[in-house]
Amino acid sequence: MRAAAREALKEVRPGMTEMEKARALFDYLAVRTAYKEEAVYDPAFTDEHTAYGALVGRSAVCDGMALAYVYLLRQCGIECAAVPGTAGPQRHVWTVFKADGTWYEADPTWAALGTEGYFGLTDGQMSGDHQRDPGGIGTLAPAGGSGES
Repeated sequence: MRAAAREALKEVRPGMTEMEKARALFDYLAVRTAYKEEAVYDPAFTDEHTAYGALVGRSAVCDGMALAYVYLLRQCGIECAAVPGTAGPQRHVWTVFKADGTWYEADPTWAALGTEGYFGLTDGQMSGDHQRDPGGIGTLAPAGGSGES
């Protein structure tokens, strides 16, 4: 796991802003991690629900992708959290992170699936098709684009 994380962190260069670091790691995951849809329905697939599955096995579902992104961001000292909820009718997990003083939202899973535009969004932008679990842990994560500390 450490070797895979070190490989990913090579995308982060000296002098990058937090937002540039977050984007580089987001793109790294989106390009190098395959979405393993079978893992959503088959309990035999366990690694795909972990950061290990995304970084080492290079295959994951949403929770594994979000956890890998959180792990990498934290290695760079960037505050972040995985956010559970729904995207359309499906259970889903994505990420919030604080870059350069502002909270943003990102969905590396949708990027891995080829859907563009799910990086650096505000909570309002993300809530167009991503809904946090009401009353759940997702409501504790800061809202993206809030500017709050």
